[in-house]
Amino acid sequence: MKKLFLIIVLMAMVGSNFAQQTHYSFSEVVESGQTLYFLKRSYSPQEVWVTYPCHNSGEDFYYGYDKPTGDLVIPSTITHNDTVYTITRVDFSAFRDCDDITSVVFPNTLNFIGQASFLSCRNLTGEIVIPDLVTIISSNAFSFCPNITSVAFGNSLLEIRDLAFLDCNSLEHISGLPNSLTDLGEEAFSRCFQLCDTIVIPPHITTIEKGVFSNCKIPSVIIPEGVTTIKNQAFANCPIVSINIPSTVTTIGSSAFYACPDLQYITVAEANPFFDSRGNCNALIETATNTLLKGSKNTIIPDDVSIIATNAFAYISGLDSIAIPSSVEQIQDGAFSGCDSLSTITLPSSVSFIGDNALSCCGLTSIICKSSNPPTAYNNYGNYNYYCSFCGVNNEIPIHIPFGTTEAYRNAAGWDYFSNFIETEMNLESEWYYEIQNDNGSVTYQHLECQTDTVIENKRPKVIVRSNTQYDKDGHTEVTHEYVYEENGKVYWWNKNLQEFTTLYDFAAVQGEEWEIKVGYESIVMHVDSVGYYENEGERYRMLHVSDENGIFSGDIVSGIGHLTSFFPERLMNRNVNFTVDGMRCYWVTGELRYHNGDECDAIYTKLHGVEEMNGNGFAVYPNPANSVLYVEVLPMGQKYQITNLMGQTLLQGYITSENQQIDIANLPAGMYFVSVGEHSVKFVVQ
Repeated sequence: MKKLFLIIVLMAMVGSNFAQQTHYSFSEVVESGQTLYFLKRSYSPQEVWVTYPCHNSGEDFYYGYDKPTGDLVIPSTITHNDTVYTITRVDFSAFRDCDDITSVVFPNTLNFIGQASFLSCRNLTGEIVIPDLVTIISSNAFSFCPNITSVAFGNSLLEIRDLAFLDCNSLEHISGLPNSLTDLGEEAFSRCFQLCDTIVIPPHITTIEKGVFSNCKIPSVIIPEGVTTIKNQAFANCPIVSINIPSTVTTIGSSAFYACPDLQYITVAEANPFFDSRGNCNALIETATNTLLKGSKNTIIPDDVSIIATNAFAYISGLDSIAIPSSVEQIQDGAFSGCDSLSTITLPSSVSFIGDNALSCCGLTSIICKSSNPPTAYNNYGNYNYYCSFCGVNNEIPIHIPFGTTEAYRNAAGWDYFSNFIETEMNLESEWYYEIQNDNGSVTYQHLECQTDTVIENKRPKVIVRSNTQYDKDGHTEVTHEYVYEENGKVYWWNKNLQEFTTLYDFAAVQGEEWEIKVGYESIVMHVDSVGYYENEGERYRMLHVSDENGIFSGDIVSGIGHLTSFFPERLMNRNVNFTVDGMRCYWVTGELRYHNGDECDAIYTKLHGVEEMNGNGFAVYPNPANSVLYVEVLPMGQKYQITNLMGQTLLQGYITSENQQIDIANLPAGMYFVSVGEHSVKFVVQ
């Protein structure tokens, strides 16, 4: 009996304690005329929360009850059963789906706005003012409120949780994230398509969460020192113009800045040990792996980058050209996806992998692939879970590949997407050096160099600077300029007499075919006798054995290099001066020797590109760019100088009469020019 009595007493005590802790709800009509519902918690006797009326109604939190309408004013206090309570919180889903609420005024006593409290209040319009005491805006608090236009935050706010303002499509302005903020949740402002403020991340935020400002209209973001992590898609699809990564950032999600179409400038603090923007390249690079994570419209890819990462350049607007250096081995998924201004791209022989959608650029009109082994690519278009490296690209565009590799490309996965393969390899970023034997026994040399490009008849040819073109070193020292461009396997040359482009080389010609070369008002017909190959350091070049009736231009033409005897058919240009051509001595591409006949090419290159010493003559030009005066230092004195424009027209000439010759260029329009002394030519710019 004693035990039974003890058990009954204990149960009574527990029941009494439970009753003391029980919460209950009540309703009251507030001053604005609406009936609101409140939650009273026994452990907080002086406070109540605004809540919803029905706790067991499933998704309809106002099932059987009238929803508040119009302008909602939540009071600071409410009186119930003669007791005054302070309102401190808007409870979970308190006004969820209350479509007829048009505005809301919060009491200055509020310190918490609960999860989904105003979710899908589709007619809630205008500005939301968060009271100063509010410390937390919880998840989905204002999600799917498409007519909110601005938010003013209080100065005690600590947390804006996940999805708090998701899909507030009309939200244009926020008052600025308060410095008190310590947590900014995932997708907190995602798809606020009209939000156009500059975002300043508060100083106590260390992690910028996934998608927090994705699909907003923000033009810039300021990331302070102290931030360590920027997660995936944090600023995806935002028109951000510039990004600066502070020294404290250690982790950046692969798509943190995905599809920022207006991005132009990227910098990284020099003290950051994990990321860099080496050489002011306007790109974000992971230092340890040499991976380019994010590029911009103005990116110059450094020549030690090995990987172009997933989505690195995706949807960059106006990216019409990009140079991929020979250090790059992988172009990962979506790297250039949506770069529809990109018309052509050159893939160096180092590239071995092209990921899914990596080159899905609808504007591509040609691809140049330098590798004899087709890079790994995808073409499962149309299959379930398909992968496609070139999706959206016209499959009939010319794909320029090394000679002898058509079958390999046609049968390679990914590349079988295309149907128009052209075997060609003309590299016009080059220098050529030929030896000339004159009839009188003297020897002169011809140097050709691609120095820039220009526009002629809507074409963009390379400007080739030619020295000693008349082969009479004592009588002719002028420098001329030629204009050459390549298209679909043919090299075209600007005929200055006819004022039109004419065919110089046809690299795609096969045995038995012919083409006509027009020089001045004369012409010769080239016949392809046979086709062979020339190999250099693993690169394979197609070589045509050609002849003409009078033996003017007979010899070997190597794709990507040119004629091994003479670049142009000189005997139609020689003013009846007889000579023989011993042929090409050296051929360089960006300083790398690709072909040589003899062992003197390194020494020749040093003489051509020495700082001031060229064949015993010092030659220096300054300032560059220049304004009104150009100084030329050259020895010996007495030599003739010429200044020419990109069309090869001589604009100024004279003689070097002092060691520091001053040339008046005040009347030259702004642009690019060449100053030539003897057999040397230097490019300079007039501002």
